[in-house]
Amino acid sequence: MRKTTITLLLILFSVSMFGQMYEKRLGIRMGYTSGISGKIIKDRKIALEGMLGFRKGGLQVYGLIERQKPLIVDGIHDLQLYFGGGAHLGFVNGVDRFRSYNGPSGVYYYEERVVGPVIGLDGIFGAEYTLVKVPLTFSVDFKPFIELQSFYKFKANFYDFAFSIKYTFRQLK
Repeated sequence: MRKTTITLLLILFSVSMFGQMYEKRLGIRMGYTSGISGKIIKDRKIALEGMLGFRKGGLQVYGLIERQKPLIVDGIHDLQLYFGGGAHLGFVNGVDRFRSYNGPSGVYYYEERVVGPVIGLDGIFGAEYTLVKVPLTFSVDFKPFIELQSFYKFKANFYDFAFSIKYTFRQLK
């Protein structure tokens, strides 16, 4: 776990940017898929986001490409909309859903478990507000996804809403 986190952070922050203004952000995402999130924004237009997500007792690695659209940018406020897509890879180990059936002695309940690898496609739509004087960014996003679980079961999720807090590293080259 620790080696995976360190490797993800090294890859995320070792991307070279040639003579352009860029920002790096690192923080946490709290939602259906919670975890660590890092983002590199180049020229305030295109962003690369990587996430190490945790859900259903498993671990997934996400890679997303996002397009940034400024709404308010002045010396005091910085509000951006973003949208894009990407993919994820990982594993899950948890309860998928609870089932019930009527038997001769009453109603019986059981849980359907999902264990195994997952691979999927993601979309992302969100808004982020950056404090100009303090290097913090707050964002709210919606990240629907479809995935293949354990090589036999397709799952679609259209309710992965999240709130994120990230620290912003600004650099000019």
